[in-house]
Amino acid sequence: MANYDIETASAPDEVLEENTKAAAESENISDTFSEADSSDIFDDRVEDTLAEKNNKKKKKMIILAVIAGIIILLIAACSVSNAIKSKNAVKDMYTDASVERRTIINTITGSSSIEPNDSYNVTTIKSGDITADYFKEGDTVKKGDKLYQFDDKDAANSLSGAQNAITKAQNSLSDAQKSYNDQYVTSSISGKVKSVAVKNGDNVMSGAEIATVYDDTYMKIRLPFNDYDATEVYIGAEAQVSVTGSRDVIYGKVTEKSSRSSAADAHTMVVYATIEVANPGALSEKDSGSAVVNGVACSDTAKFEYISTQKITAKASGTVNNLNISMGDGVYNGQKVAYIKSDTANTTLSNAQLSMDDAKLSYEKAKDAINDYIVEAPIDGTVVTKNAKAGDTVDSGNSTEALCVIYDLSCVKFSLEVDETEIALVKTGQKAAVTAEAVEGEFEGKVVKVPVDGVNQNGVTTYTIEIEIDNYGDLLPGMNVDATIVVDEAENVIAAPVNSVNRGNIVFVKDNGQPYENDVTDIIRKRTEERTQEDKNDSKKPADDRKDNEKILDDSGKDMDTSDIPSNIEIPEGYRAIRVETGINDTEYIEIKSGLTETDMVRTLNTQASSAGAFFGSDEVMMQNMNGMSGGPGGGMNNDMSGGPGGGMNGGHGSGPMGR
Repeated sequence: MANYDIETASAPDEVLEENTKAAAESENISDTFSEADSSDIFDDRVEDTLAEKNNKKKKKMIILAVIAGIIILLIAACSVSNAIKSKNAVKDMYTDASVERRTIINTITGSSSIEPNDSYNVTTIKSGDITADYFKEGDTVKKGDKLYQFDDKDAANSLSGAQNAITKAQNSLSDAQKSYNDQYVTSSISGKVKSVAVKNGDNVMSGAEIATVYDDTYMKIRLPFNDYDATEVYIGAEAQVSVTGSRDVIYGKVTEKSSRSSAADAHTMVVYATIEVANPGALSEKDSGSAVVNGVACSDTAKFEYISTQKITAKASGTVNNLNISMGDGVYNGQKVAYIKSDTANTTLSNAQLSMDDAKLSYEKAKDAINDYIVEAPIDGTVVTKNAKAGDTVDSGNSTEALCVIYDLSCVKFSLEVDETEIALVKTGQKAAVTAEAVEGEFEGKVVKVPVDGVNQNGVTTYTIEIEIDNYGDLLPGMNVDATIVVDEAENVIAAPVNSVNRGNIVFVKDNGQPYENDVTDIIRKRTEERTQEDKNDSKKPADDRKDNEKILDDSGKDMDTSDIPSNIEIPEGYRAIRVETGINDTEYIEIKSGLTETDMVRTLNTQASSAGAFFGSDEVMMQNMNGMSGGPGGGMNNDMSGGPGGGMNGGHGSGPMGR
């Protein structure tokens, strides 16, 4: 409001008009009295008229000045009244609250709709007539259960032909394998090589002799006994065998006896008995001997013989390779003694193996083809929709409709979108309380999937988690549900209202004269004073000269880092600034891990009163604004209402509680 406006009030045109009229009247009077030669009467009247006009002007100016003063006083009074009301509102915004023990539960909530654990649209690649179906809608089926049978006559014929081809190929392969194995010449007894009939490189035919092997472990001798003593010689009787030219006696047994007597010469009838003995090691077919059985001596001597002698023959025609025995070598039963290479046998086996593979492949294709005419359940579940039945004709090339739909209802599930700021709190295995408007009661869910990739839309990233319900009762797919996930819980912990914790984890505690843990009141005030002084001096000290890291001791007696303690936070009168360590929080309370006790009272923001007011800050800041209204440094009504440093409508600064 300029000085000109105050002095002239609001009527400058009226004053100008009065002055103009006074000048005109003065001229008229002058003209009238000029005829009287400017007498004294004229002079007196002019003076009186001018004096009267000046008095009126002074009265009007006084009245206007009084009005302007009243207006200024009214404006100032209104400002003071509003400031007082604002101050009271600020005081109402804050209240003292007790620190207490309680259980804090941090939750994430959301809504979604129920889905089956798994679902499957049953389809077929075959076209044709459905000859049978084996279920009805609502049935429970197991994986692999037969659902539909299609007409498969052609496929069945193909499968039968493939089976016959496999049988034929198997027989051919067996014959070829035998011919291949016959190339290997083996001994069928254990013993010694008596003779070798071939050498490497010889060409032989099937059945040709390769070698002769005898078993010299046991020997036998066939001796004659006089007919009249034959009754004492019987099978199983023990015998004493003597080797001719040796005093050695070998014990054996009678193993054979002739059924009738025969003439040994013109005067004697004899019975022949065969006696077997264990070869002590030196007997051979060159040796001869005699024997006594039950006191009856034989009537003549005879040569010893090997009990077992066998010829080894070739079973395949070809060239002798790898002959690995010589006369006198010992061999065992099953030992390979030579290889008869037969190109025909090898080629036959190779062809038979290929034919067998082809037959198996054709059979598998035929079996798969016939399986295509059978539709089985792909999962365990419940049939919720049946679109096809026996007698229907299906064109798989043109139909997009499933034959039936199966739901796996071993459990149900639903998805929730979680904001990027909360996804780190969600873990698999966490429980979720689930409710639905359509079904009474509460159901227990479990987080089974937490993705690592989110979806960004309009600058907001969300993550879709999956929750599973095992005991879902009457919940059905499609029903809407609400879920609450307990992501963290702290039982019986010290807690304070969330709105009592300011930025920097500073809490204002009612000063009861007792020392507090982690008290940073003096540090904040000192820094505030230093910065205020720097602002006034319009200078800034170098960082090295600032004492932002004053050392104080925490509750464990260790130095506490104070570098992040705010310096522009105002501490209310009667409170101490305590730095606390916080934990989890819900919508009302936050866990205090250190810094406060249950006996403390903390200053907290009353959110309802805050909403009723038109500002957010401390009452000290509002007092600064009020002081600016009445004219602080650089402020006041005559400072264009903008305020200078610390004054005016926009003067001052403040801070309110900061949440986690």
